Amino acid sequence: MTANLTRTISLLLITGALGVGSVGCAVRPAPPIPPPVPAPIEFIEEDTPSARTTELLSEAEDLYEYALDHYRSGLWERAGEIFEETVHLIDRNTLATEGTVRGMRAASLLRAKSIYYRDRCSVQAAENDVPPEPVAAQEVVSTFPIDDHIRVDHWKAYFEGRGREGMARWLRRTGKYRDLFEQTLLDYNLPRELFYVSMIESGLNPNAYSRAHAVGAWQFISSTGRLYGLKSDWWFDDRRDPERSCRAAAEHLKDLYEVFGDWYLVLAAYNCGQARVKREMRRSNSSDFWDLDRLPRQTRDYVPKFLAAHAIGENPEAHGFYVTPEPPLVYETIEVEGTVSLEAVAHCAGASLDEIETLNPAVRRRVTPPTRDRFYLHLPEGTSDRVAGCLDGLPKEQRVTWQEYRVRVGDTISEIADKFGTSITAIADINKLRSRHRIRVGQKLLIPKRVAMSVPPFAIAAAEPSPADRSVIESQERKSAAAAAGTRRVTHRVRSGDTLSEIAAQYNVNVSSIKEW
Repeated sequence: MTANLTRTISLLLITGALGVGSVGCAVRPAPPIPPPVPAPIEFIEEDTPSARTTELLSEAEDLYEYALDHYRSGLWERAGEIFEETVHLIDRNTLATEGTVRGMRAASLLRAKSIYYRDRCSVQAAENDVPPEPVAAQEVVSTFPIDDHIRVDHWKAYFEGRGREGMARWLRRTGKYRDLFEQTLLDYNLPRELFYVSMIESGLNPNAYSRAHAVGAWQFISSTGRLYGLKSDWWFDDRRDPERSCRAAAEHLKDLYEVFGDWYLVLAAYNCGQARVKREMRRSNSSDFWDLDRLPRQTRDYVPKFLAAHAIGENPEAHGFYVTPEPPLVYETIEVEGTVSLEAVAHCAGASLDEIETLNPAVRRRVTPPTRDRFYLHLPEGTSDRVAGCLDGLPKEQRVTWQEYRVRVGDTISEIADKFGTSITAIADINKLRSRHRIRVGQKLLIPKRVAMSVPPFAIAAAEPSPADRSVIESQERKSAAAAAGTRRVTHRVRSGDTLSEIAAQYNVNVSSIKEW
């Protein structure tokens, strides 16, 4: 009886368990197997911004850090200007609206932060409108400390040995620029020894162009140059003008001295940026340049290289250099309205085109820039009155002129540039286009007008690049008249930012011909 009862209870328990399991299955069925999730489509461009975009973003980030340094120091107005320049750099290159997803995201974030701090600077500046009691600012001293160091001896040995030819060339150029540069530095109450910054930056070459896109004798990148009033576009570049760039460098060096109060740190910051120098000072807990061993290699060499150049430049003969310096740079300046070719200016001055170009390295296309209402032109001494009168009487047909073009359906800037034998950059600059890829039907564009061959040669704006641009292009001097006397094959090394239409315009050929070749 007991055994039967036990079996019955066991069966009931098993049945109950099965029943519960059945009810559970009925109420909560096994979820269906989800369909496979397709792998996201990967666009390579989202992960790999172009080299140019990366470079511009890096420049914007450096500018932002530079602004933050001023913000933290309570220099509200100056910080606001630099934050605004950061926004301008991003907008001008459409970094936040065009390009890769990653690049646009980074640019948009940087733009938003810059706007936020720019507005904060405006508020802070307004709240501090009443000037505080003057603070004991760092007085700019007109003497420069000269240290003896084994790394300085190393660079002296280099310039006296393997680098001898380059140093001799630099020493010859000191005659041309020393008076102008040293006087400008003294006008700003700066040590005249800072003249040697230009020597180690560019070899005293106003046409110097670095891999970092720094330009001119004082090697300004475009964003820093704009902070100190140096403008540039396809037509001209103030960074190449020795006088204007030296004034900008003096202001920049003076600003850096107010931050660091030590000339060696100023030189390091001039080379790699003050944010980098400050970061290394915090890391090493030292304000002695010689202790900052984590700075970039180029910056660690910068100060000893400067000191070596100074030692040799002050007494070349003691280091075995016997050179004849070039004559000092002497010129007069006039204000020119409108667009005039340098050939016309040379004709009026009774000078060679090479002489006018040498005095005006900022002019990149052999014409005064149409993007400026007025332009200051340097002339040989004693010719300013004659040139001014000559240009005033220059017939209209002998000036560089422009024609209006209305955009049609299907037009692209590249095709328009090819049609008129000019470049995308020239059209974008003269028409102040925010984007070089967007034009609308009916839009009116200003295009350089071709000059008829009956016009005197000196009034024709040459399409070939100036010596400044030839040094960047790194190819032989081109002659635009080659087409009339037969063609010849040349090799052009493509550089970052080149376009087919620009290359075609430089060589006076069609884009289609380049594609065929």
